[in-house]
Amino acid sequence: MRDDLNAIPVFVTVVESGNFASAAAILHVTRSAVGKTIARLEARLGVALFQRTTRRQLLTEEGEQFYHQCREALARIREAEEALQRGKGEVQGRLRISLPVLFGQRCVAPLLFRLSQRYPLLKLELHYSDRQVNLLEEGFDLAVRIGNLADTGSLRARALGKHGMVLCAAVEYLRRQPAPQTIAGLSEHRTLGYLHNGQLQKWQLYDPQQGEVRFSPETGLVQDDFAAIAAAVQQGMGIA
Repeated sequence: MRDDLNAIPVFVTVVESGNFASAAAILHVTRSAVGKTIARLEARLGVALFQRTTRRQLLTEEGEQFYHQCREALARIREAEEALQRGKGEVQGRLRISLPVLFGQRCVAPLLFRLSQRYPLLKLELHYSDRQVNLLEEGFDLAVRIGNLADTGSLRARALGKHGMVLCAAVEYLRRQPAPQTIAGLSEHRTLGYLHNGQLQKWQLYDPQQGEVRFSPETGLVQDDFAAIAAAVQQGMGIA
């Protein structure tokens, strides 16, 4: 089949160049190779495509009809190849992404906005949620989350980087309650908790002597939104 298809451009080149010798020069092969290719093509089709003369190869009626069909087919193939090559350089289509609320809005979304400006054919659909989404069932192309994620089934998790967090409190709060000097000292303060998937999240803290320490905040204020927690901190409600 491959040889049969390769014979088509050889046939078209012979027609457009006028003879086997000119076609051979264009294709960088011998005149004999061109002649054998045309002979095999005629044998497969069961018709004569050319009327041979000493100087030119004139098309038969069947050859004329076959030539126009082949030229049109080759033109379509070239158009398809050009369209494919153009598409390689263009990022386009819809990209549906799930992002954590605060981190997504503050850190990830600005990067995606610049990506959208660079590739105007790219259509972004951004969804903000701190819950664990099901990419397949909910139709997401990808999701960005903070924390440790394991590969599951056909889905793959890839670490994008490390994200550090610090404890914060308002100046007004620290005037009333001096800043704690140790992790144990946090228990003497009002701490603001973060609720994720119905569970109060422990703080992962680092102590120079103990290494990583998990601290359970004792709090009278628990929220499931980081922006709301930040607002509470700014109003002097406690440490978060």
